[in-house]
Amino acid sequence: MPSLHDIRKPVQQSFLDFERVYAFATTNANPFVNAYLSELGNGGGKQLRPLLLLLSAGVFGYVSEKAVKLAAAMEILHNTSLVHDDVVDDANVRRGKKTLNVLENNKIAVLTGDYLFSQVLRLCAETGDMHVVEQISHLSQHMGEGELIQQYVSRHDVLEVSEYYTVIEKKTAQFMSQCCRLGAYCSAADSESQETLARFGLAVGMAFQIKDDVLDYVGHRTGKSVGNDILEHKLTLPLLHVLHNAPQIVADAVKQRFAAPELTTADVDFIIQSVVENGGIDYSLQQTDHYGQKALKQLALLPQNACTQSLAQIVQFVTNRNY
Repeated sequence: MPSLHDIRKPVQQSFLDFERVYAFATTNANPFVNAYLSELGNGGGKQLRPLLLLLSAGVFGYVSEKAVKLAAAMEILHNTSLVHDDVVDDANVRRGKKTLNVLENNKIAVLTGDYLFSQVLRLCAETGDMHVVEQISHLSQHMGEGELIQQYVSRHDVLEVSEYYTVIEKKTAQFMSQCCRLGAYCSAADSESQETLARFGLAVGMAFQIKDDVLDYVGHRTGKSVGNDILEHKLTLPLLHVLHNAPQIVADAVKQRFAAPELTTADVDFIIQSVVENGGIDYSLQQTDHYGQKALKQLALLPQNACTQSLAQIVQFVTNRNY
């Protein structure tokens, strides 16, 4: 499987420029403000979203300063959503480190997330492009809708698979789709090519999130912590598949354990084992591959060059990753 370091080679200089803009936007001259920002580290993570944007721009030639600024804006927006999600989910750990809400408190975490969002707005405004502002506004709206739907589903025992797909499309897939669309837009690609890349990004995002949800059940095989979604009462595809397709006695037992207000380690282990033994993982991996193939079909419609090849490698990375 290609590494992310190798995948970014066609846009390496632009990626370094992105890191510089990102670092500047996530530091503050006031030492008190910067004290909280510094607790978030340098962002970390896979940085797939800015990479998708820069490669999508590169498919059509020159990667502009506008694309670099938007890559930084999108990564900051992503990390803003994670800070707020950690508060909503009462999460303790993110990327192997204590979350800001644990290091400080919920108030500080929310305010820091709000500050980061102001930096997203600043970077978008600096492009001087109203279309960019409109597109990221729509994206923020979809992300909020997705989180609200997820909260409603978890609170009211809504067990429909269709709602799961709606949530991951709004929270994850549309984000990656917009990165690809805006990258192409920054390189003056025609509207058809922008839509092709948007469809590519949507499929990649669906594959990414389904695989992420699989790893929450079987990530222990590769050293990744598991069971967080269960503890947070998040209904994801591996579990939903079992609730709808396993023998009734199994589905009822899993549902009863999952509904407990405070799940024990034994509850989590039972649910994971039931999901694995009753096809939840295998089915979800099939869906991951399905969306990966949809993404590759869209790439075949675009100019073929080093950036297109790297986008294809992202599909491979997303579907085969173990972290």
